[in-house]
Amino acid sequence: MRPPNIILIVVDDLGFGGLGCYGQRLIQTPHLDRMAQEGMRFEQHYAGSGVCAPSRAVLLTGKHAGHASVRGNTGGIPLPEGEVTLATLLSQAGYACGGFGKWGLGDAGTPGAPERQGFDVFFGYYHQIHAHDYFPEYLWRNGAKVPLTGNEGGGRQVYSHYLIFAEMLRWIRSHKDGPFFCYAPWTLPHGRYEIPADEPALRGYIDRPWPETARIYAGMISLIDRCVGELLALLKELGIDQETYAVGSWSISPPSPCRRCALARGRPCATGGRMPLSCTTWPRMKGKETIFPVSALISWLRRSAFSANATPSRRRSSSPSERRGGSSGSTSDGDDRRGAASVAVCCSALWCVAACYSALQRPTGPFPQSADLFPVLDARQCAGRLCPV
Repeated sequence: MRPPNIILIVVDDLGFGGLGCYGQRLIQTPHLDRMAQEGMRFEQHYAGSGVCAPSRAVLLTGKHAGHASVRGNTGGIPLPEGEVTLATLLSQAGYACGGFGKWGLGDAGTPGAPERQGFDVFFGYYHQIHAHDYFPEYLWRNGAKVPLTGNEGGGRQVYSHYLIFAEMLRWIRSHKDGPFFCYAPWTLPHGRYEIPADEPALRGYIDRPWPETARIYAGMISLIDRCVGELLALLKELGIDQETYAVGSWSISPPSPCRRCALARGRPCATGGRMPLSCTTWPRMKGKETIFPVSALISWLRRSAFSANATPSRRRSSSPSERRGGSSGSTSDGDDRRGAASVAVCCSALWCVAACYSALQRPTGPFPQSADLFPVLDARQCAGRLCPV
């Protein structure tokens, strides 16, 4: 059996209580709820850091926040030349690698640019501050600016997420024969809170007695859900839904509207703390489970590389296509256990530095001191359980 296609969706600033499958009752997320129901839902999944860019660095490099090179959140700190990322490992195993959304780990022309970190194509935002604008004058494709006609001079004709999502679907169609790794770090529902007035996902919240930003935020979450539904439908249409596992993971901090309105009902969330994660079913994964042991973004590189039969290497060749030429990524019958259910869990139950760091943090400001949200860990409990990466 060939290695699975991998789709990793990481959206920005959606808290633990933002989905129906995690207790949300006010925002409609039927596709994500079904994804969790049919697959696996993780109850103690932790971010890699307390802010965005370092958390993404932990995810893509498999290094904890003390070893990862990106430790600040300015958006201008690049991954270094020669860094081994999830994309470089998977490309060595024969995967086509595409990214669509917000990068945040190196601007164009720097060693951290995605096309220099294992991706055949990346379309979206390179600098994460640029990603705060949903109506930008341009996006990036493999280091080249792509002007958005209608957004010049403050125009608001082209909503960036629509373009990014459409480009992602086209790329999946063109790589349906796989295997492929599709990294989808969507900016939604991060502020600015902006969404087209005619977006169908917004209609259910127009008359809600909430602040305007809260209504827009809810619409942005439902837009994410609609896109996930279209993605799953595409996989089924292409006949690759049984050869693909798609994982939805959510970012590192609560959005501002959650702090001030009824959307905060359910479990609270806090920067760097627990985040929702669910995984669709596929033949080698036992579905319909809730996973309670601790897991974290830091384990993603190991789990995905293991699933793809990719072996980490200290040396990298110059391009994704050259790296793919050296490895077929195929598995023998004797090694088919590498694709067993434990692999498809995607994030292993590791007591890693990132998980312990996040769990030890306590919320400040309007958040309650919730023992349910933050497992009580001390240095003695953490000792000997840290992931040596």
